[in-house]
Amino acid sequence: MARIVLLADKEGGRPPDEVVDPSLPRVQVMRLTLLSEQAPGPVTMDLTGDLAVLKDQVFVLKEGADYRVRITFKVRRLAGLVGAWPGQPQGPNSLCAQVHKEIVSGLKCLHHTYRRGLCVDKATYMVGSYGPSAQEYEFVTPVEEAPRGVLARGHYAVTSVFTDDDRTDHLSWEWGLHISRPRGQGSESPSEEPLEDVPQEDGVLVLSGRTLGLALREHPALLVEFLDEELGLDLGDLSRFLVIHSMHLVTEFNSQTSPKIFAARILNHLLLFANQTLAAHRELLAGFKEAAPQFRGQVLFVVVDVAADNDHVLQYFGLKAEEAPTLRLVNVETTRKYAPTGRGPITTATVTAFCRAVLHGEVKPYLLSQEVPPDWDQRPLKTLVGKNFEQVAFDETKNVFVKFYAPWCTHCKEMAPVWEALAEKYRDHEDIIIAELDATANELDSLAVHGFPTLKYFPAGPGRKVIEYKSARDLETFSRFLDSGGELPAEQPTEEPTVPAAEPLANSTVEAKEEL
Repeated sequence: MARIVLLADKEGGRPPDEVVDPSLPRVQVMRLTLLSEQAPGPVTMDLTGDLAVLKDQVFVLKEGADYRVRITFKVRRLAGLVGAWPGQPQGPNSLCAQVHKEIVSGLKCLHHTYRRGLCVDKATYMVGSYGPSAQEYEFVTPVEEAPRGVLARGHYAVTSVFTDDDRTDHLSWEWGLHISRPRGQGSESPSEEPLEDVPQEDGVLVLSGRTLGLALREHPALLVEFLDEELGLDLGDLSRFLVIHSMHLVTEFNSQTSPKIFAARILNHLLLFANQTLAAHRELLAGFKEAAPQFRGQVLFVVVDVAADNDHVLQYFGLKAEEAPTLRLVNVETTRKYAPTGRGPITTATVTAFCRAVLHGEVKPYLLSQEVPPDWDQRPLKTLVGKNFEQVAFDETKNVFVKFYAPWCTHCKEMAPVWEALAEKYRDHEDIIIAELDATANELDSLAVHGFPTLKYFPAGPGRKVIEYKSARDLETFSRFLDSGGELPAEQPTEEPTVPAAEPLANSTVEAKEEL
C-alpha cells in the first residue's frame, strides 16, 4: 500500500503532520448523533463500520421533542497533493500551490424520511465548505420538533446522503427512527404501529374530526377522506383546517420552509429574530414555543436565524443582526409591521402579551424610513424618504411629481435618464418639484405603491390631492402633463407596462423581489 508523507521543512524543522492513505475516502462521515434535552443522553450511530446493520437498529425519539442533529466528519488531503518535498521547486504549478484545490465545497446532508413506503419529509442541511484537517469537524443543525400525536407515532425509515456541490456522494446509509409516546402515556415499544388501527379504504385514511387535527402534522403527502358531517365544514374551511394543523407550532425560516409558511393563509406572522449560534438566544426558543398554542390559526410563530442567510428578512423589517434577539409581527394582508415597546426580556408572558396587544389593536404599526440625506434638495432631482415625504409632497405651494422606484427594477433604471432630464428642465420653476423615493426602503402610511415605477403627482393647494400618472414615460409627455397643471394629454399613447409589486412579506422576506 502506498503512503505519502508530508516531509518536514528543512529550515523550519517542522515535523511531519500527516500520513495520507489513498485507500481512505476523501470525506469520511464518522458519526451522526441525535441531541435532545428531553432524552437521557445523545443517541449516536457509528458510520465507520458496517452500515447495513443500521437498517435493523431503531433510534427512539419522543413525540414533540426538540432535537438537533450533529454530524461529525473528516476531510483528508488528496494523495499526491500533500505538500512539497525538501528542495522541490516552488511556484504556481508546484504541489504546494495546488493545496487550495483540496477544499471540498458545498457539503450538505440530505435526509429523506419514509412511512410505509411513502416519502413524508425531505430535509437538506447545508454544512459548508471545508479544507483538509487532521481534526474532526462537527456540524449541528438548528432545533427541530419531532412529530406529535397518535398518527405520528410509529416507525420511519430514513435514507441519508452526505454529498457536495460536485454531486459526489461521500456516504449514503439507511436507518430506522421510531416516534414514541412520552413517559406516562402508555407503551414506548418501537413495535407499536398506531396507523394499523385507523380505517383505510383503497389506501386512503378515513379519519374523524377527533383525529383529523394532527393527522397531517408530519404527513402532508397523505390523502385523507373527511367523513365527519357533524362539524359542518365546507371545503374551504376544511382546507384551512388541514393547513393550520399541518404546521409546527414554531417554524424556522429558511428556503425549504418559506413556501409552506406563506401557503398557510395565516395573516399574522410573529417573528423571533435570534442568533442560533449563541446559547443565550437558543434558550429563548422554549418560552417562544410555549406561547404559540393559544394563537394557533391566528398567528404563525416563526424563528429567523440572523446568523444564517436571512439578510433580506432583516432588511424588510429595517433590522440589523446585532439587534437580535427581538420580536416583530407583520400582517401579510395589510403589510403593517409591529414592534414591542422597549427592550424587555423575551419570555412566554411577554410574547403572549405582545400578540394580544397587536390583535386587539393596542399597538401602532411602524413604518420604515431612511434618514433624510443632507443634500436631499441640492440637486434638480430631489430625494424623498419616509421622514420628509409628507412635508414635501403635500406642500400647498408646490406641484410635486414623484417617482416611486425599486433599486432592482429594470424599468426604473431605463427611465432614470428621462426623469433626471425632466428635473433639469424644471429646476428653475419654483412651484414645481421633481422627486424620487425608494419604495423598498421607505413606507408611507396612506399611500399604496403596487408597481414599479409608480408616478404620482401632488398638485398645489389644499385637500392633499393625489393624481396617479399613467401616460407615456418620455420627456415630451411629462412636460405637457406638468405644463397643463396635472392634466393628462388628450391623446393617450399606449401605456407602458409596469412591474407588478410582489406581495411584500411573501417575497420580501423570502427572496429578493423579482421583476415579472
